[in-house]
Amino acid sequence: MALLQLSTIHDFETLNDEQLYDLISRHRRPNGDIEIPLDGLEASPQQERYIAARLHAAARGTSAHALDVEFLIRRIQEAADNQDAFLSASPTEKTTNDTGDNTRGDKDSESDSNTRIPDPDQDLIDETEAHDRLVKDGGRPLYPIDLLRQVLQSPSEYRDMLRPFWGHPRDGNSDCDVFQRQWQRWADFRLWQLVNRGLQEDGNGYAAHVDETRALYRKLGYVDGLAKLDSNPSCLRESWAARLKKRKWQRQFYRQPGHTSLRDYEAAAKVRLARHGFRQPFSLHEQPRLQSVLTTLIEYLCFECWWYDWYNAQVKRLEPEYDAAWSELCAAAILEPDENAESLRTPASSMRRHRELHDAQTALLAAKLEVERVHNTLNQSAKQIREALGKLRDAKARVDFVERRDALITNFIRNTFDYKKAKNNSANQLILLDWAKIQASPTSNKIGGRKRKRPIEDETPDTMPINKRGASDQALSR
Repeated sequence: MALLQLSTIHDFETLNDEQLYDLISRHRRPNGDIEIPLDGLEASPQQERYIAARLHAAARGTSAHALDVEFLIRRIQEAADNQDAFLSASPTEKTTNDTGDNTRGDKDSESDSNTRIPDPDQDLIDETEAHDRLVKDGGRPLYPIDLLRQVLQSPSEYRDMLRPFWGHPRDGNSDCDVFQRQWQRWADFRLWQLVNRGLQEDGNGYAAHVDETRALYRKLGYVDGLAKLDSNPSCLRESWAARLKKRKWQRQFYRQPGHTSLRDYEAAAKVRLARHGFRQPFSLHEQPRLQSVLTTLIEYLCFECWWYDWYNAQVKRLEPEYDAAWSELCAAAILEPDENAESLRTPASSMRRHRELHDAQTALLAAKLEVERVHNTLNQSAKQIREALGKLRDAKARVDFVERRDALITNFIRNTFDYKKAKNNSANQLILLDWAKIQASPTSNKIGGRKRKRPIEDETPDTMPINKRGASDQALSR
């Protein structure tokens, strides 16, 4: 990994202290300030905290001006907020864990793409906070909070249970951090509800943004940032503007065309749900937080159905390009009999091509040495020279073929990345959709694995259970 080419947040996280100091020194400006390029890097709240803490500590270890941690956090947040998280990534996007794509020059394993410095205590705190916020807002946690420690300690043992939110929808968290992923998904759904009713979000957004940042600074022990916030509460306006810009885009993205009233939206929702085999009757409320729990879960199911349809639309849109690229690769006659479009994307295929190139280059070197040996032999015959030159030509041809084969396969993988990502998103979304259907069923009698005391259709927000920590689930503000 080149120190000055940070393609992902994970690249930053894997820097050791020496590399981090070097990175800081390389990005020192003439006036002594330090400005590290973070544009385009998407970070989760956990990662923001970790990065800020490391930068702050590293700054203390240098003789230069201290890093502006607040500025860096803001840059990370702005980069994340400006990400087009819902649309297809660019063809040059690095491979991520849900694609299985693998080309030399990119990260070569699924685990690498999700590697971060583990912090079990912080993971427990973050997952617990996300779980509690989800429950408080009326969401349905994927599994009982009592299992959290076991899940974080041995996530692979619980993978079947975690599958609906295992690494999907994609974000910067670890695969097993499902409560954080689930909470963010639920928050997006809440925005979806408002957008399709023509409602606005609460007006205290900036105040909440300041409170969240203040809490982050306290966790980091960032005294200077806290002091700046206390003296100038408006200092976060720039990062807040970036977040609002993303919110505006989301509202446009979520808005369903042709809906002029709640009844239009409801009718379209029923058509979409019926298309997915769900025909439970329901009636939406003008104020989404006054709906029954069952109605809200049905509307959430519609939200996930919409995502599934969107992913499938991307697959259909990109499929002709994918088919053409595959036909072109097959026509090049460079594939082995046991290779197919799926096997080419595996680490084994990448290693195979690497070995082929290594062996071909080794053979070419040996052929060159043989030509030199024959040339320097006093009694060489014309036949020996012809044979040596023939082997050299064959070795060169083999290297050319292997290099061409590798380039064609690599280009195919990169040029069809968006299609494969859409296919994987669609497959993962179907798993999430099946889970959401179960939650929206009137016969569903569990919340996070616990039995309910009354039928779900009888519950409204003010009759929802009290959670383990004593906080009423009727609290609806985000």
